[in-house]
Amino acid sequence: MDRANEIGRLVAMVRGQSLRLAGQVTPGMENDAGLELALKDVIDHPDHYAPLLEALQERWDELEVRFLQVDLHEAWDISPESLRSTSAEHSDDVISLPSAAIWIEFFLENAHPEAQAGVLYARQASRTVHKGINSRGFLAPKWEQSLEMVLNSGSINAGGVYRNPHAPFHHLKGKIWDRSMGGMKNTLVGEFDVILAMLMDGRTHHCEAMVSTGGRIRLSLKYTG
Repeated sequence: MDRANEIGRLVAMVRGQSLRLAGQVTPGMENDAGLELALKDVIDHPDHYAPLLEALQERWDELEVRFLQVDLHEAWDISPESLRSTSAEHSDDVISLPSAAIWIEFFLENAHPEAQAGVLYARQASRTVHKGINSRGFLAPKWEQSLEMVLNSGSINAGGVYRNPHAPFHHLKGKIWDRSMGGMKNTLVGEFDVILAMLMDGRTHHCEAMVSTGGRIRLSLKYTG
């Protein structure tokens, strides 16, 4: 792997961001002055940072990432727009249904520069939770469910050693659905995206993912071999 790509992966892990191009920061990161200075220092003094980069690369290789362990805990302040009454402007009661059947569809996406963009794989689905809507019109479902997802990016090299250089560039994508009308129809409630570069330290990370339509999902995530 060339030096520019190694530097890019270092930045990815430090900031918890994936990269679109090797050695280049993702959109939005260029506004972070501290990170920009740190990156410039790494680029300007590659020999000084070589031991750190080599140690980081060695640790990534030793991790041998094959699976993503997902522990889905709970969500709160989920706004089920599909359940809001169309006549809300004429009434103080904005909720048209007393409950919702909420489930989450998970996918992995490989955002490595060499991978095909936008491809989702390793689909997993949570169980359905029937949760009432509170007086403010929000949902707070709880799952406490574990799922395992298989990364398809790893391979065995000519020396017979397993490597997965694409692992730091993966995203966990989630779609929150409301299963209604006797289970015959699913309405999209919201989506979320978790960048997985932070998992390359081998630890379990507890995180809160922001949902596109409002609210948060609480997850515990870990890469395993």
